[in-house]
Amino acid sequence: MFSISSVQEIMDYSDRSNIPNQNSVIAGRRINIPFRCDCLNNEFLGHVFPYQVNTSDTYSLVASNYSDLTTVDMLRRFNRYPDNSIPNDVNISVVVNCSCGDSAVSEDYGLFVTYPLRQEDNLTYVASTSNVSEDVIRRYNPGLDAKFSAGRGIIYIPGREGLGSTTLGTSKLTLNLKIPMKMSRFLAARGLRLARDVQAMIS
Repeated sequence: MFSISSVQEIMDYSDRSNIPNQNSVIAGRRINIPFRCDCLNNEFLGHVFPYQVNTSDTYSLVASNYSDLTTVDMLRRFNRYPDNSIPNDVNISVVVNCSCGDSAVSEDYGLFVTYPLRQEDNLTYVASTSNVSEDVIRRYNPGLDAKFSAGRGIIYIPGREGLGSTTLGTSKLTLNLKIPMKMSRFLAARGLRLARDVQAMIS
């Protein structure tokens, strides 16, 4: 789903309290997935992830599997298959928006987290858990209040260093997402499994 080569990449960019050890991750917690931010079609900044379609997948289901980091409209735009007639086992392109910052706001930040909002999120909580001021988050995200009111949408959170042991450069960005069932299978394939006490709840 995210072209991650090893569990260590996830560990280096994520809050270690959300990953108790390299063999388990707690369902519903957020983790960070590093990726490169590209200029797509000379139009906007984003990254294309390959996704292998499973039986009965629709664009709506695929967007949900990616914690709504992409949209049905974006999937339609970058793929040639009809919404409800996607062939099994083909690869489709999942496009996620990203940000490389805005020098008019600040030149201090080289890492940006693409952060999908949830109903329970608010600006105070996001600022506190990200160690970034509410003012800075507002300046990087026009229309922020409407997104928080809706409890959905993507915002960009700036940072300077990795959350683990790795210092980040300007070429890496991260996705911050909660762990859905599809993600648990992806992590398991790379040796990182859900903590035993929550495995049954989402299986």
